[in-house]
Amino acid sequence: MENLQVSFAAVFPIFLTVALGYMLRICKVWGEPTVTKLNGLVFRVFLPVHVFLSIYKSDFSSVFNGKFVAFVCISIAVLFVLLSLVIPLAEPEPRRRGVMIQGILRSNFVILGMPLVAAVFGDEGSAAAAAMIAFVVPMFNVLSVVTLEINRSAKPDLPHILLGIAKNPLIVASVLAVLCQAVGLRLPQLLTGTMTDWGKIATPLALVSLGGSFQFSRVRSGIRQLVTVVLGRLVLVPAVFVALGALFGFRGVELMVIAAVFGAPTAVSSFPMAQEEGGDGELAGQIVVFTSVLSMFSLFGIIFLLKTLALI
Repeated sequence: MENLQVSFAAVFPIFLTVALGYMLRICKVWGEPTVTKLNGLVFRVFLPVHVFLSIYKSDFSSVFNGKFVAFVCISIAVLFVLLSLVIPLAEPEPRRRGVMIQGILRSNFVILGMPLVAAVFGDEGSAAAAAMIAFVVPMFNVLSVVTLEINRSAKPDLPHILLGIAKNPLIVASVLAVLCQAVGLRLPQLLTGTMTDWGKIATPLALVSLGGSFQFSRVRSGIRQLVTVVLGRLVLVPAVFVALGALFGFRGVELMVIAAVFGAPTAVSSFPMAQEEGGDGELAGQIVVFTSVLSMFSLFGIIFLLKTLALI
């Protein structure tokens, strides 16, 4: 029951914030043009600041484990390749293919996965999860842009793909943060304090705008794609990679971090990114909503199983 409460406490605020955005649209406080502009603001300003600070503030040197980091990074790369081969066989429309691949690949590790690890393992879990951010976040961002750019049209344009990667605000923020970590650059506290306030805006604003663009009447048109992504993100992916992690000998907090990386719902930032990169924004929003709500049950199942098997 305690594990269910932890998962519920992590997911329910997300659901409430999305519901607020939905109610604001129902009450005609705002319309689609306003939501579209808000998504652009979140994607270009607040989310990049949030990503930068998440990496910049991570102290991965104290808990760095080469085998552990290599396993997670290689697993993400393998998952991306497999999805890029399999999803096109099931989905003919390019704009939906990119969104589906991103939806299964990219987890909400920073916003939901980290608190979950910390809730189970305390400060030790927080340190291990924070260290993994510096590796996971840049990979998710780059691979998401790659798949969305490749699937923007039926005929991918390599120069346009490379330009899209170079210009993506989340990738730029990730690179700058990694460079700061690499050279040991410390920004003034006055600046980082202000940026922290900006970063705190990112998630609630993205969730509210997500709710403002969500329409239940449109779910039916993409139900097959939605079910595929939800099952892939919440069931198949964690089952495969958590099992592999256990087989490779990871236990305790490390296995819990693996479960959070591969078992957390689809990242909130995947919604504004899909819209900005020309993907199916409606499907991307539906994926975020449904994986976030249903993850309360899937994450409980994962934690309960790992505890029962004495793996964490």
